[in-house]
Amino acid sequence: MRKFLLPLITIGIFIGVTFSLKDIFTNDVIKEVNNEIEHEVYIDELNLPIIEIDTMNPILTKNKQLSDVLKLIYEPLFDFDEKNKLVPKLATEWNEKDDKTWIIKLNKLASWHSGKEFSAEDIIFTYNEINKSEDSIYKENIKNISSIEKLDEHTIQVNLLEKDRFVLYKLIFPILPKGYFDNSPDSEMLNGTGPYKYDSKLENGVIKLTANLQWWNSETFKLKKIYLYEYSTYGEAIKAFKSTEIDIIPTTMSSWQKKFGAIGINSYMYESSEYETIIANTNDSVLSDSSVRRAILTVINSENIIESVYNGNGEVSNYPVQNNSYLNFNEENNNYDIEKAKKLLINAGWDNTYGIWKKEIENKACSLDLELLVNSDNEEKVQVAELVKNPVYFELVLIARGLPPIPGEDGWVEEKYPRELENTFGVDAFGNVDYHSRVNMQVVKEDDVLCVAFPPTQGVAGMKVTGTEIPAKDGKPPKLLGGVNTKFNEEKNKLLAAMEGNLCTATSVSAYSRCSR
Repeated sequence: MRKFLLPLITIGIFIGVTFSLKDIFTNDVIKEVNNEIEHEVYIDELNLPIIEIDTMNPILTKNKQLSDVLKLIYEPLFDFDEKNKLVPKLATEWNEKDDKTWIIKLNKLASWHSGKEFSAEDIIFTYNEINKSEDSIYKENIKNISSIEKLDEHTIQVNLLEKDRFVLYKLIFPILPKGYFDNSPDSEMLNGTGPYKYDSKLENGVIKLTANLQWWNSETFKLKKIYLYEYSTYGEAIKAFKSTEIDIIPTTMSSWQKKFGAIGINSYMYESSEYETIIANTNDSVLSDSSVRRAILTVINSENIIESVYNGNGEVSNYPVQNNSYLNFNEENNNYDIEKAKKLLINAGWDNTYGIWKKEIENKACSLDLELLVNSDNEEKVQVAELVKNPVYFELVLIARGLPPIPGEDGWVEEKYPRELENTFGVDAFGNVDYHSRVNMQVVKEDDVLCVAFPPTQGVAGMKVTGTEIPAKDGKPPKLLGGVNTKFNEEKNKLLAAMEGNLCTATSVSAYSRCSR
């Protein structure tokens, strides 16, 4: 198999995280597992955010998150599965007629949400709209297509300017219905062939989608309704998530644990399509040597960088593709290995006799002294650059992290009256102490609140590094004790006076209360 060494020194693939306040299931399901009945609770509707909307047109939006949401409504000819393999959507069959011509059969079962039939004219319309657009993100996908012709209602011919064996991989743009721009209502602008269709726009601006029961795919729907909430910033979406207005929010930020916490939410982790890499200037006489680039890659401790800078939210990758992709062969081991780097350089003619790597290139003495450029306003990239420049060879790397249990707080009693009164005396008109004016009484009326008991809080379970839950102790309830001529309210959390009288600690008076913690 032919190998390619790209001028990229890939450090790792970022981990994406989706947070949910609900388990992402739908409906009540009872199933039998090992002769035992299990009951699963599902949800049937979901509130999703759409952030920083530029346009709801799927071929013009540059918002990645919005583009993903719109895939619920619109479908392409082809798409990728979880291993990045090409799978058909609105295409069913295809054949390479010659080097510059492809014949593609269309899905006859597909139809638009408006009820109109899906046809070859819709493909041609979408191609023309992308072609005349100045800034569609799919412009690059069609630059080698000279034209698309209709052979019949469900067959098209794609004509290329040059041979391209990856042309089908580029036909992943969403397909619009012919006449998409002829009508302005949302019901027409959001008209696709996908699993969910536009239902209405609520008074608060929320877009309601419902399951497309006429979808060509026979897959059973789990979610029946999806509500799309619009936010002008990601910060607004985070606040909405924390206030439970929306159920799910995605992120690729490495500090997500601090931003979102871990209590009361579910997190779903996946490999994103974002990666961190160093791009080598192959026009440089030193970096044009593939052995030098391999050596640089081998002395970069990617695992340490991912743990130190990105809090472990990444995976080491040899190529700028996801690790689970069928395109990632993982044939080479580019793990951190200083001795391997030395051998690569020595075999390429580099000399380190005096502690400085040198080599004569094109009759010129060159040293292995390189510059690394980085955006100074990106804190994470600056940290990565520092670790590449000054690698830590023997740093302990955290491989697992547990969470200690948090015990609950004990309940407590608030006393509304002091237990003991200070003896106070009045003064007569001549400035003498009046002993007859001594005050040492607390008069209460019937139903006056004497004490209030506050409940304990529940403990928060911890987790061992193995994933096993560590139970937490709940707080202890308070003791609220009553005496003569006192009573409790219905909730048993307040002590009341049963009659009017003097509040004291003696049992011979009209009202008696004893409160303890």
